[in-house]
Amino acid sequence: MIAEELISDHIIPLKKSDLCEAACDFMMAENITVMPVVEQNKLLGYLHLNKAARDKNKTVGEQMDTTTFFVFDKTHLFDVSKVMHDYGVSTIAVCDEYQNYKGAIALTDLLRAYTQDAANSLPGAIVTIQISARDYTLTEIARISETNNFKVIGIFTKSLADNKLEVNIKFNSTEINTLLHAFERFGYQIKAVHQLSEVRGGLDNRFDWLIKYMNT
Repeated sequence: MIAEELISDHIIPLKKSDLCEAACDFMMAENITVMPVVEQNKLLGYLHLNKAARDKNKTVGEQMDTTTFFVFDKTHLFDVSKVMHDYGVSTIAVCDEYQNYKGAIALTDLLRAYTQDAANSLPGAIVTIQISARDYTLTEIARISETNNFKVIGIFTKSLADNKLEVNIKFNSTEINTLLHAFERFGYQIKAVHQLSEVRGGLDNRFDWLIKYMNT
């Protein structure tokens, strides 16, 4: 799933001339804390609820943050979540290849799409391992898994201090004891194992897991 498929239908971009009071009312009603500011189809920045609320009589242009980060419309779901995490925002603009504004994605839209993704709609275990960035290869992880009759159906990676990586791998089974032993034999440090055996009943758990991942 890509960014243009995640665009929210309830986030209306602000203009610099809009009043902060109206913007605050809209954000609180929609339960969002950041909104894009757009004019002539170009992203100018973002308005944050906490800053707008300090002086509601001012215009959006006076209170907005002029940092213009965004994702391109063909950006993959996983990369969208990484950019949102890196900037610490719950809303992000989507632009085309010419940097024309196309819409915005809210964190709730991202979470909904994540749970609908084929890899996450299947039962299976999520294994979190830690490894040196220099030693990490997806090919080796896939080889170890397939040798032990398991398949990798989803993966997240996150950079840590000291040139290390945290790798979160979703497998096609919850019975993975033999696979855990195999990873340990190859020197992988296993940090956590999440057993997701109930697809529908485990929906809230996957929400919590993704939020925890994005906020760490």
